Amino acid sequence: MKESDIQKEIYNRFKAEYPLYIRSFQASLNGVNLGRFRFAIINALKAQGMCVGQSDIFLAVPRSGYHGKFIELKTDLRSATDEQLKFGDAMVRQGYAFEVAKGLDAAWTAITSYMDCQ
Repeated sequence: MKESDIQKEIYNRFKAEYPLYIRSFQASLNGVNLGRFRFAIINALKAQGMCVGQSDIFLAVPRSGYHGKFIELKTDLRSATDEQLKFGDAMVRQGYAFEVAKGLDAAWTAITSYMDCQ
């Protein structure tokens, strides 16, 4: 399963399980396939503030002393990059939760364990 497929499934589950919070589910566009215009588009997005290493999902919901949670999605075969881990570390220092989730089950657990605790 590709990361984009995992993210689609996670979004659909979130929408069904937590409909009151659907506007608090935010997806990064960092992993979008931009085709042959990739470099021009990336440069334009960086000029507008796109952050390298930003996590795939942000839950803008305060829970358990955190302001929200960032989740970096990975397939079972991939690991987070140094830039993604640096982004996560920076967010943790600012009071956010951060987790790297490998695969669909781990990603869904990362979301439900965060959302279901107060």
